[in-house]
Amino acid sequence: MMRRVMSVVAAASLAACATKTITSPAEPADGLRAGTYTLLTVNGASLPAVAGYDGSTAIDVLSGAIQLNIDHSFVLTSNIRTRGRGGIQIHADTSRGQFWYFGDMVVLKRGTDVNAYSVLDVADSRTLKDEDMGGLYRLTPVQ
Repeated sequence: MMRRVMSVVAAASLAACATKTITSPAEPADGLRAGTYTLLTVNGASLPAVAGYDGSTAIDVLSGAIQLNIDHSFVLTSNIRTRGRGGIQIHADTSRGQFWYFGDMVVLKRGTDVNAYSVLDVADSRTLKDEDMGGLYRLTPVQ
């Protein structure tokens, strides 16, 4: 966890001060490509999967995807289900922002909030890992 905190701090500092160190879209980390990365698992479980609890309310991830674009913009979508005393509710969420490559990581910055960063590990040219939620994203083949 400390590595991720330090990675976010380093990424934010680099983005603010040294944009020449950012890898261009044509030279992504470990051969990573622009495209849609579909969420396959959460904490090792296939979707839908329990992501956690908020008190007695279960939070399930139904689906998710990250679209990485060649211009370094991204769209992150997720569908979440909550199950608790108030019944079952489905929530759809879409986040947009910019992303950068830093070595074996992809840093997503959502909107204008300087603290709204996510860090994903690049496992290989088709796979992203979200260590915080145990998510595994795989590049969706173009049809």
